[in-house]
Amino acid sequence: MLTCRFKGQDLTNGHTSYQPIDGGKLYAQPHYTANLLDTIVKANEKVLSTMQLSMKHDLPKPVQSNISLARFAELGARDPEISYQIYVALMKELSAPSKPESGEGQHRVPLFLGFDAIDHAMGLSKYLDSQTNPIHAHDLVLVNTFARYMTGENALPNGGMVLASVSESNRAASATMDFVLDTKYGTQTNWVEPRFNPHTGWKAEPMPKWNPYAPFDERVGKSLESVEAQKVEGLSKTEAKGLMEYYALSGVLRSTVTERLVSEKWSLSGGGIIGELERATVRTRI
Repeated sequence: MLTCRFKGQDLTNGHTSYQPIDGGKLYAQPHYTANLLDTIVKANEKVLSTMQLSMKHDLPKPVQSNISLARFAELGARDPEISYQIYVALMKELSAPSKPESGEGQHRVPLFLGFDAIDHAMGLSKYLDSQTNPIHAHDLVLVNTFARYMTGENALPNGGMVLASVSESNRAASATMDFVLDTKYGTQTNWVEPRFNPHTGWKAEPMPKWNPYAPFDERVGKSLESVEAQKVEGLSKTEAKGLMEYYALSGVLRSTVTERLVSEKWSLSGGGIIGELERATVRTRI
Protein backbone atom coordinates (compact mmCIF):
# COMPACT_ATOMS: atom_id res chain seq x y z
CA MET A 1 0.00 0.00 0.00
CA LEU A 2 1.22 3.50 -0.87
CA THR A 3 0.62 6.32 1.62
CA CYS A 4 0.00 10.04 1.10
CA ARG A 5 -0.82 12.31 4.05
CA PHE A 6 -1.93 15.95 4.17
CA LYS A 7 -1.88 18.36 7.13
CA GLY A 8 -4.90 20.64 7.31
CA GLN A 9 -3.42 23.54 9.27
CA ASP A 10 -0.26 23.77 7.15
CA LEU A 11 -2.40 23.77 4.00
CA THR A 12 -4.74 26.59 5.01
CA ASN A 13 -2.91 28.93 7.41
CA GLY A 14 -1.52 31.18 4.66
CA HIS A 15 2.14 30.40 5.35
CA THR A 16 3.09 28.96 1.96
CA SER A 17 3.18 30.24 -1.61
CA TYR A 18 0.08 29.95 -3.79
CA GLN A 19 -1.02 30.86 -7.31
CA PRO A 20 -4.27 30.73 -9.31
CA ILE A 21 -4.77 28.00 -11.93
CA ASP A 22 -7.62 27.05 -14.26
CA GLY A 23 -8.56 30.69 -14.77
CA GLY A 24 -8.60 31.44 -11.05
CA LYS A 25 -11.05 28.67 -10.15
CA LEU A 26 -8.47 26.79 -8.09
CA TYR A 27 -5.20 27.65 -6.38
CA ALA A 28 -2.01 25.61 -6.40
CA GLN A 29 0.58 25.69 -3.61
CA PRO A 30 3.93 25.03 -5.33
CA HIS A 31 6.25 24.81 -2.33
CA TYR A 32 3.85 22.79 -0.18
CA THR A 33 3.28 20.43 -3.11
CA ALA A 34 7.03 20.04 -3.57
CA ASN A 35 7.42 19.15 0.12
CA LEU A 36 4.48 16.74 -0.16
CA LEU A 37 6.10 14.96 -3.12
CA ASP A 38 9.36 14.72 -1.17
CA THR A 39 7.49 13.13 1.74
CA ILE A 40 5.71 10.70 -0.58
CA VAL A 41 9.02 9.58 -2.11
CA LYS A 42 10.72 9.10 1.26
CA ALA A 43 7.79 7.09 2.64
CA ASN A 44 7.17 4.96 -0.46
CA GLU A 45 10.46 4.84 -2.37
CA LYS A 46 10.62 1.03 -2.51
CA VAL A 47 7.10 0.80 -3.95
CA LEU A 48 7.42 3.73 -6.37
CA SER A 49 10.75 2.44 -7.70
CA THR A 50 9.02 -0.68 -9.02
CA MET A 51 6.52 1.31 -11.12
CA GLN A 52 7.09 3.29 -14.30
CA LEU A 53 5.33 6.11 -16.08
CA SER A 54 2.64 4.60 -18.32
CA MET A 55 0.68 7.61 -19.68
CA LYS A 56 1.36 10.75 -21.64
CA HIS A 57 1.04 13.90 -19.55
CA ASP A 58 1.09 17.60 -20.40
CA LEU A 59 4.22 18.63 -18.51
CA PRO A 60 6.23 21.87 -18.74
CA LYS A 61 9.46 19.89 -19.10
CA PRO A 62 10.26 16.76 -21.14
CA VAL A 63 10.40 13.57 -19.10
CA GLN A 64 11.81 10.17 -19.98
CA SER A 65 8.96 7.90 -21.09
CA ASN A 66 9.95 4.92 -18.91
CA ILE A 67 11.05 6.86 -15.83
CA SER A 68 10.24 5.28 -12.47
CA LEU A 69 7.53 6.97 -10.43
CA ALA A 70 10.01 7.49 -7.60
CA ARG A 71 12.33 9.46 -9.88
CA PHE A 72 9.33 11.21 -11.46
CA ALA A 73 8.09 12.43 -8.06
CA GLU A 74 11.59 13.59 -7.16
CA LEU A 75 11.55 15.94 -10.15
CA GLY A 76 8.58 17.77 -8.64
CA ALA A 77 10.07 17.68 -5.15
CA ARG A 78 13.20 19.45 -6.38
CA ASP A 79 11.43 22.09 -8.50
CA PRO A 80 8.36 23.86 -7.02
CA GLU A 81 7.66 25.45 -10.41
CA ILE A 82 6.54 22.10 -11.81
CA SER A 83 5.48 20.41 -8.57
CA TYR A 84 1.75 20.84 -9.20
CA GLN A 85 1.86 19.30 -12.69
CA ILE A 86 4.01 16.43 -11.40
CA TYR A 87 1.60 15.82 -8.51
CA VAL A 88 -1.44 15.70 -10.82
CA ALA A 89 0.31 13.30 -13.18
CA LEU A 90 1.51 11.11 -10.28
CA MET A 91 -2.02 10.79 -8.87
CA LYS A 92 -3.34 9.84 -12.31
CA GLU A 93 -0.67 7.16 -12.58
CA LEU A 94 -1.37 5.76 -9.12
CA SER A 95 -5.15 5.83 -9.69
CA ALA A 96 -4.97 4.01 -13.01
CA PRO A 97 -6.51 0.50 -13.09
CA SER A 98 -3.98 -2.26 -12.46
CA LYS A 99 -4.28 -4.92 -15.17
CA PRO A 100 -0.76 -6.19 -15.86
CA GLU A 101 -1.93 -9.71 -16.69
CA SER A 102 -4.07 -8.48 -19.62
CA GLY A 103 -1.45 -6.08 -20.92
CA GLU A 104 -3.78 -3.08 -20.45
CA GLY A 105 -1.78 -1.42 -17.71
CA GLN A 106 1.09 -1.69 -15.27
CA HIS A 107 0.87 -3.05 -11.76
CA ARG A 108 -0.51 -0.50 -9.29
CA VAL A 109 -0.96 -0.78 -5.52
CA PRO A 110 -3.75 0.32 -3.16
CA LEU A 111 -3.59 3.92 -1.91
CA PHE A 112 -3.91 5.29 1.59
CA LEU A 113 -4.86 8.98 1.62
CA GLY A 114 -4.80 10.60 5.06
CA PHE A 115 -5.71 14.11 6.16
CA ASP A 116 -4.77 15.34 9.64
CA ALA A 117 -6.89 18.11 11.22
CA ILE A 118 -9.37 18.30 8.36
CA ASP A 119 -11.41 20.80 10.39
CA HIS A 120 -8.95 23.46 9.19
CA ALA A 121 -10.02 22.67 5.61
CA MET A 122 -13.77 22.88 6.28
CA GLY A 123 -14.29 26.58 5.74
CA LEU A 124 -12.45 29.69 4.61
CA SER A 125 -8.66 29.58 4.49
CA LYS A 126 -6.23 32.35 5.42
CA TYR A 127 -5.37 32.95 1.77
CA LEU A 128 -6.81 35.90 -0.17
CA ASP A 129 -7.85 36.18 -3.81
CA SER A 130 -7.15 39.13 -6.12
CA GLN A 131 -10.10 41.01 -4.55
CA THR A 132 -8.70 40.39 -1.04
CA ASN A 133 -11.56 38.01 -0.24
CA PRO A 134 -10.78 34.87 1.75
CA ILE A 135 -10.32 31.79 -0.44
CA HIS A 136 -12.42 28.77 0.50
CA ALA A 137 -10.21 25.87 1.52
CA HIS A 138 -11.90 23.66 -1.09
CA ASP A 139 -10.56 25.99 -3.80
CA LEU A 140 -7.02 24.94 -2.85
CA VAL A 141 -6.24 22.19 -5.33
CA LEU A 142 -4.77 19.75 -2.79
CA VAL A 143 -7.80 20.05 -0.50
CA ASN A 144 -10.10 19.87 -3.51
CA THR A 145 -8.43 16.67 -4.74
CA PHE A 146 -8.71 15.00 -1.33
CA ALA A 147 -12.37 16.01 -1.05
CA ARG A 148 -13.05 14.35 -4.41
CA TYR A 149 -11.51 11.11 -3.19
CA MET A 150 -13.41 11.39 0.09
CA THR A 151 -16.77 11.73 -1.66
CA GLY A 152 -15.95 8.97 -4.14
CA GLU A 153 -15.96 11.31 -7.13
CA ASN A 154 -12.36 10.24 -7.74
CA ALA A 155 -12.25 6.46 -7.57
CA LEU A 156 -9.57 4.14 -6.23
CA PRO A 157 -9.80 1.27 -8.74
CA ASN A 158 -7.01 -0.66 -7.02
CA GLY A 159 -8.49 -0.31 -3.56
CA GLY A 160 -7.27 1.65 -0.58
CA MET A 161 -8.51 3.93 2.15
CA VAL A 162 -9.38 7.62 2.52
CA LEU A 163 -9.13 8.68 6.16
CA ALA A 164 -9.50 12.11 7.77
CA SER A 165 -9.16 13.06 11.41
CA VAL A 166 -10.42 15.90 13.59
CA SER A 167 -8.63 16.76 16.81
CA GLU A 168 -10.29 18.42 19.79
CA SER A 169 -7.06 20.33 20.48
CA ASN A 170 -6.27 23.31 18.25
CA ARG A 171 -9.56 22.73 16.45
CA ALA A 172 -10.75 25.18 13.79
CA ALA A 173 -14.33 26.42 14.01
CA SER A 174 -16.63 24.86 11.40
CA ALA A 175 -20.31 24.87 12.35
CA THR A 176 -21.32 22.95 9.23
CA MET A 177 -18.81 20.17 9.85
CA ASP A 178 -19.78 19.92 13.52
CA PHE A 179 -23.47 19.64 12.61
CA VAL A 180 -22.89 16.96 9.95
CA LEU A 181 -20.66 14.90 12.26
CA ASP A 182 -23.07 15.22 15.21
CA THR A 183 -25.85 14.03 12.92
CA LYS A 184 -23.78 11.03 11.81
CA TYR A 185 -22.88 10.15 15.40
CA GLY A 186 -26.56 10.31 16.32
CA THR A 187 -27.58 8.21 13.31
CA GLN A 188 -25.25 5.42 14.43
CA THR A 189 -27.11 5.12 17.76
CA ASN A 190 -30.48 6.51 16.57
CA TRP A 191 -30.29 8.98 19.44
CA VAL A 192 -27.81 11.41 20.92
CA GLU A 193 -26.15 10.27 24.17
CA PRO A 194 -28.75 10.31 26.98
CA ARG A 195 -28.50 13.10 29.55
CA PHE A 196 -29.79 13.24 33.11
CA ASN A 197 -32.54 15.70 34.05
CA PRO A 198 -33.33 15.96 37.79
CA HIS A 199 -37.05 16.25 37.04
CA THR A 200 -37.51 13.62 34.31
CA GLY A 201 -34.50 11.36 34.91
CA TRP A 202 -32.42 9.94 32.03
CA LYS A 203 -33.70 11.03 28.65
CA ALA A 204 -32.30 10.66 25.13
CA GLU A 205 -32.27 13.93 23.24
CA PRO A 206 -33.49 14.02 19.63
CA MET A 207 -31.19 14.37 16.64
CA PRO A 208 -29.49 17.78 16.36
CA LYS A 209 -31.19 20.40 14.18
CA TRP A 210 -29.54 23.10 12.13
CA ASN A 211 -30.10 26.73 13.10
CA PRO A 212 -32.09 28.12 10.12
CA TYR A 213 -30.61 31.59 10.68
CA ALA A 214 -27.00 30.41 10.43
CA PRO A 215 -25.25 30.10 7.02
CA PHE A 216 -24.75 26.49 5.92
CA ASP A 217 -21.58 25.78 3.91
CA GLU A 218 -22.90 23.66 1.04
CA ARG A 219 -19.42 22.65 -0.12
CA VAL A 220 -18.48 21.33 3.31
CA GLY A 221 -21.81 19.58 3.68
CA LYS A 222 -21.49 17.89 0.29
CA SER A 223 -17.93 16.72 0.97
CA LEU A 224 -19.04 15.01 4.20
CA GLU A 225 -22.38 13.73 2.94
CA SER A 226 -21.29 10.18 2.12
CA VAL A 227 -18.50 9.64 4.66
CA GLU A 228 -18.65 7.33 7.65
CA ALA A 229 -17.86 8.99 10.98
CA GLN A 230 -16.57 7.36 14.14
CA LYS A 231 -15.99 9.18 17.41
CA VAL A 232 -12.77 8.07 19.05
CA GLU A 233 -12.55 8.82 22.76
CA GLY A 234 -10.08 8.10 25.53
CA LEU A 235 -10.13 5.03 27.75
CA SER A 236 -12.32 4.89 30.82
CA LYS A 237 -10.59 4.56 34.19
CA THR A 238 -11.46 0.87 34.26
CA GLU A 239 -9.92 0.34 30.80
CA ALA A 240 -6.88 2.44 31.77
CA LYS A 241 -6.40 0.28 34.86
CA GLY A 242 -6.50 -2.88 32.75
CA LEU A 243 -3.90 -1.47 30.36
CA MET A 244 -1.63 -0.39 33.21
CA GLU A 245 -1.92 -3.84 34.80
CA TYR A 246 -0.86 -5.32 31.46
CA TYR A 247 2.17 -2.99 31.45
CA ALA A 248 2.98 -4.08 35.01
CA LEU A 249 2.70 -7.81 34.21
CA SER A 250 4.89 -7.27 31.14
CA GLY A 251 7.59 -5.71 33.28
CA VAL A 252 7.62 -2.33 31.54
CA LEU A 253 5.79 -0.62 34.43
CA ARG A 254 7.57 -1.12 37.74
CA SER A 255 5.05 0.62 39.98
CA THR A 256 2.20 -1.03 41.84
CA VAL A 257 -1.07 -0.33 40.05
CA THR A 258 -3.32 1.33 42.63
CA GLU A 259 -6.53 3.32 42.29
CA ARG A 260 -4.63 6.48 43.13
CA LEU A 261 -2.00 5.81 40.46
CA VAL A 262 -4.67 5.03 37.86
CA SER A 263 -6.56 8.26 38.62
CA GLU A 264 -3.36 10.29 38.46
CA LYS A 265 -2.15 8.86 35.15
CA TRP A 266 -5.65 8.92 33.64
CA SER A 267 -5.90 12.65 34.39
CA LEU A 268 -2.40 13.38 33.10
CA SER A 269 -3.20 11.53 29.87
CA GLY A 270 -6.04 13.91 28.99
CA GLY A 271 -8.84 11.56 30.01
CA GLY A 272 -7.35 8.24 28.93
CA ILE A 273 -5.70 9.03 25.58
CA ILE A 274 -3.72 5.85 24.95
CA GLY A 275 -0.56 7.48 23.61
CA GLU A 276 -0.42 9.95 26.50
CA LEU A 277 -1.19 7.19 29.01
CA GLU A 278 1.75 5.22 27.68
CA ARG A 279 3.93 8.32 27.88
CA ALA A 280 2.88 8.94 31.50
CA THR A 281 3.52 5.36 32.59
CA VAL A 282 5.86 3.28 30.44
CA ARG A 283 8.11 6.10 29.23
CA THR A 284 8.39 7.86 32.59
CA ARG A 285 11.78 7.39 34.21
CA ILE A 286 12.61 8.58 37.73
